[in-house]
Amino acid sequence: MVATPLVSSVEVVHAATTIDAQPATEVDALDRDILDVAANGRYALVAEWGLARPDARVNVFTGQRSPVPDFALRSHLTDDGSSMVFWTFNSYVPSDTNGLFDIYRYNFDTAAYQLIVLTNAPANWSFQLEDISGDGRYLGLAGSNSVIADSGAFIFDTVTNTWYQPDKKLPDFANGPQRQSSTIRLSADGRYAAWVTYPLAGGRSEVWVYDRVLNTAVDATKRTDGAIVNDGSSTDPEISSDGRHIVFRSDGSHLVAGVNTTGSRVYVRHLDTSTTVLVTAAESQDMSYLGPSIGGAGDEVMVLEKVASTYGGGPMDVEQPVIYNLVDNTRIVPTDPVGSDIPNGLTIQAVMVPNGSAGLFTTNADNFTTVTPTSPAGNAAYRVFRTPMNPVLPARLLDTRSTGRTDDGQFEAGGVRTGGSTLQLQVAGRASIPLTAKAVVLNITAVGPTASGWITAFPCDVSQPVASSLNMFTGRTGANLAITKLSADGKICLFTSQDTHLLVDVLSYMPAGAEIEPVVPQRMLDTRPTGSTIDHVAEQGGAVAAGGTLTLHLAGRGDVPAGAKAVVLNITAVAEQGDGYLKAYPCDAPVPNASVSNYQSLVPKASETIVSLSASGDVCIFSSRQTHLLADAVGYFSSSSTYLALTPARLLETRPGGGSNVTVDHLFEGGGPRAAGSTLALTVSGRGGVPAGQHTVVLDVAAVGSPGGGFLAVFPCGQVRPSVSSVNLLPGNTVNNHVVVATGTAGAVCVYTSSATNILIDVEGVLP
Repeated sequence: MVATPLVSSVEVVHAATTIDAQPATEVDALDRDILDVAANGRYALVAEWGLARPDARVNVFTGQRSPVPDFALRSHLTDDGSSMVFWTFNSYVPSDTNGLFDIYRYNFDTAAYQLIVLTNAPANWSFQLEDISGDGRYLGLAGSNSVIADSGAFIFDTVTNTWYQPDKKLPDFANGPQRQSSTIRLSADGRYAAWVTYPLAGGRSEVWVYDRVLNTAVDATKRTDGAIVNDGSSTDPEISSDGRHIVFRSDGSHLVAGVNTTGSRVYVRHLDTSTTVLVTAAESQDMSYLGPSIGGAGDEVMVLEKVASTYGGGPMDVEQPVIYNLVDNTRIVPTDPVGSDIPNGLTIQAVMVPNGSAGLFTTNADNFTTVTPTSPAGNAAYRVFRTPMNPVLPARLLDTRSTGRTDDGQFEAGGVRTGGSTLQLQVAGRASIPLTAKAVVLNITAVGPTASGWITAFPCDVSQPVASSLNMFTGRTGANLAITKLSADGKICLFTSQDTHLLVDVLSYMPAGAEIEPVVPQRMLDTRPTGSTIDHVAEQGGAVAAGGTLTLHLAGRGDVPAGAKAVVLNITAVAEQGDGYLKAYPCDAPVPNASVSNYQSLVPKASETIVSLSASGDVCIFSSRQTHLLADAVGYFSSSSTYLALTPARLLETRPGGGSNVTVDHLFEGGGPRAAGSTLALTVSGRGGVPAGQHTVVLDVAAVGSPGGGFLAVFPCGQVRPSVSSVNLLPGNTVNNHVVVATGTAGAVCVYTSSATNILIDVEGVLP
């Protein structure tokens, strides 16, 4: 049965507000053709202009290059960038003896080739690669038939060897070779495909969308009255990662209300709402819009658009990259950053990052702040730039378990770290961390320690400090946030006092010139009888009483200057009289309804947090139970910093309402434990003092009363869930950790839980 095409509702995006672009960052001055971008934005396949095949996989954050197979045509990266699938005449495995074009998968980590055999292919058809799903399982293929002189769009499942032909769902397919089809594009999971089809009986090209699971197809390019467009063609489709949004170019009329003239425009079709949105609002037939691509959750579109320019001695209209945000209704020209003149160069390619709100573009414009010797200013060279975006993190950098895997295959499966040993971990130049980074935000996890002890993270070019980054307890998995300064060669050292496996995830980094100033960990508080601090102040003062508050002076001590705005503290509770929690806040602010640490009796617990200082340079630490306290300073923000220190505010509380079980605005309150395997989109922007828009925020995330072990993962909504954990669950216990995370789609962070549990989340600040 053929699905009935849905009739468009009326939805028009009027002329978007133009806002200033932030300066773009140069990625690679040598390769100016962008063939594909991984969904996470970390890797790109690049080539010399016109080569049509890649000559390197480039990490767009670090500039590091990886070799690629020779003569790899129609190449595509998997979502994580670890593999590429390509079409080639070359033979890379002994079994490839047919002398024909074949499809291969190449793994960058293992340098291994896999020949993909198109088993049970339909008779008389030959194929070339068009696209792949995010994991490389499904192939989008353009087919040509030597008998009936036809062309078609196909999907092939490389696991089950199953073929799908979306053309079969078209109304006139049964009448014979009535159509030609091409340009098939797949969603990340391979369920949805968008393709271009040409009805031969007098029609113009259309873009259709196929649902492989339901075996249905709908026309994404019908007019508002439900009729087929008869005065223009629709081409160049791209599909969002979720498969529910299609961007395409059309020169037809009446696709949306109010557009009754022909002219090349860009549209987005929302399949869930059956609406078509006009992205570019030109009414002139000679205004060309080229190369649309779509990112995020279908709400970001990047096009090459003619913009008034001084290129070639202008004024004249030449192609420039333009990003449209369909939610905020804004328009950005990345080649025209804040404070520059109008664009004075020519852009030859622009590609949106599939899972992000940024893109790559190739230009010879000279109005950028970064110009290297290999890419001189003016029109002498085309260079590849990326628009500003938060680094695509988190990423796993270390996993010593036998089954351990890291994002780049380094520092994995190395075995238990021996007590008393120190591991040098390379950080800069890996994942999205540039070689010039000065500090990183890490999540350090100890798995199965054989005895109670501690871990200290510090830059490898200094002596090991008297400080702890994480406290371990026999047999238990525990984690803590650690903002750590890097050595001059981009390394951190990890000392462990007892045998344990170690996992390290990088959450963010501080580039050179960042407002946060990392310091070598310095002990500022130790109330134990044997306690010692860097300056012998605030030591051996005795345990804090249950319900008591300790005032800790920090400004002007150690490397924390007088007048510091906020301090990064690692606070450890050593309790002997019951489970409890800590609150840390500036002493001249009210006591917040938010905690920074949940601890257990007889289990030392460290929690790293960023806390604002009072006008006199103090921090107050409240404890619900009698406990000894230790505090190490690992960084600070100066008085001129734009870091927004907030009075901690609760944004999520799944426990039953009433009493203190409330959020700051009564949103995301109650509802009961989150189900195992579920993901919650938590709105952060615009709540608890967080400004509207996208930001990087500091959160305290707690899991309460989980019946089983497991983990929480917190990440920007709109991105693929990373293979890292933010909080490790302990059956029946309350556990917490701090998370530094960027807000994603609609200003939200996504919270995934592997096991049923109540979840509490507090916001503490907004990073500059």
